[in-house]
Amino acid sequence: MEQINPPAFDFPDRRRWAFFATRQLRFLVASYRDLHDWNRRKAAQDAIEKYRDVQEENLLLHDKFRVMESNDPIPLSDIQAECAGDAGVRTALHRRLNYFEALAVGCRQGVYDEDVVRVALEDMFGRSITQFKAYIDHRRGVGQKNVWREFEQLAEKWEAAREARPPRPLTGIVGGNNPTT
Repeated sequence: MEQINPPAFDFPDRRRWAFFATRQLRFLVASYRDLHDWNRRKAAQDAIEKYRDVQEENLLLHDKFRVMESNDPIPLSDIQAECAGDAGVRTALHRRLNYFEALAVGCRQGVYDEDVVRVALEDMFGRSITQFKAYIDHRRGVGQKNVWREFEQLAEKWEAAREARPPRPLTGIVGGNNPTT
């Protein structure tokens, strides 16, 4: 029986093959990065939409503390009094803060795209930190020293970035001349 050997590649064929293989690998890596980025954005969008699952609790928090109308800090005594009067208030508050914490952890770990989450929830993160800061600090003081830490750090990061943005120029000002004066 005659043995058939495949033809050996000569040097120019190997160079072309290596060039082609390298090019294909680069394309594959770029495609993978793009797909990964898309998946992170999609996961973030899906997680944001799950916020609807806690809407009932948000309505309870709004009824008790007017969380959707005000950005004022809520005194710890008010929060504790409402939690003592209705266990559902504590559950609603913890679900909200835990949900935001999970989103913040997901952003830090690269599971969620931070920009997608920021665009959708930046104001709500900041408002929740402002409103419930006394309660968060209280919970940290009674043995849960890192509770909701990622959430708070992400909200502070976004706030610092917002403050660092240059102010938007006024409209109607061309070349330093203000047509309204």
